Amino acid sequence: MCKFEIPKEDIEKLKKTMCQSVNVFCDKIQSNGEEEVNLGLEELQENVNEALIEALFAQYKDDNQESSSLFLEHQREVRHRVFSGVHPEDEGPGFAGQEQGLEQDFQQKGLHVVSPEPQKPGESFCEWVLRLFQKMLQQLQKTWQAVLAWVQEKWASLLSAMKSIFSEIMSFCSNMAEYFSSCFQV
Repeated sequence: MCKFEIPKEDIEKLKKTMCQSVNVFCDKIQSNGEEEVNLGLEELQENVNEALIEALFAQYKDDNQESSSLFLEHQREVRHRVFSGVHPEDEGPGFAGQEQGLEQDFQQKGLHVVSPEPQKPGESFCEWVLRLFQKMLQQLQKTWQAVLAWVQEKWASLLSAMKSIFSEIMSFCSNMAEYFSSCFQV
């Protein structure tokens, strides 16, 4: 059985990219503008999501170049779920046919990851930014938890189907082996 693990170097690169994204965010918000904070949070979440997606598929892409269309389909589906907030219960019939134009949808929608919230009375700028930052982190966790659940569900059904098919193949091979053996024993 093939075991998939993200190499340690890729994990370190991911951590470094995420930390750099937080540093860029902190540098951007020093002007204390509400607009800069909201845009900075959107950019931060987008950068973190991109880094996570890249880390997720980096090894897979290198190992499976012969199946690039399947790779692109999986990556597109994960990307769609991450950036659009689609959860399994949100899907209607025909989701599989919605892959066309997803990249355009991402660009047109824009990311509104944390709804702009004004500072509360008596709340300092730092407290306000921290509250929004924590809300953004909760959204990241919720999104990736939903993606994980979707992947587990999707691949669990595929695994179940593959086990059924493999069982039929084994049965067929066993029956054919017995049949051919009986033919030659006559």
